[in-house]
Amino acid sequence: MSWDNVTLSVLAASGFTVLFLSQVRNLLIEVRQTVHAWREVRRSLLADHVDRAADPGACPTCHQTPPGDT
Repeated sequence: MSWDNVTLSVLAASGFTVLFLSQVRNLLIEVRQTVHAWREVRRSLLADHVDRAADPGACPTCHQTPPGDT
């Protein structure tokens, strides 16, 4: 094995490592953004549900009158 082959192998391995790590980093960033967006959606839906719960007539699932009670 010549030094040229060793040098090229080291360069290829380091290039692959850098590429792989940058892709993993990008994936983790996207996962973090997705989780953040999902939490924001849930928070918005819960806030909307709480707003509707404050007005009993606005949300039929929050405050249902039992049958026979008026």
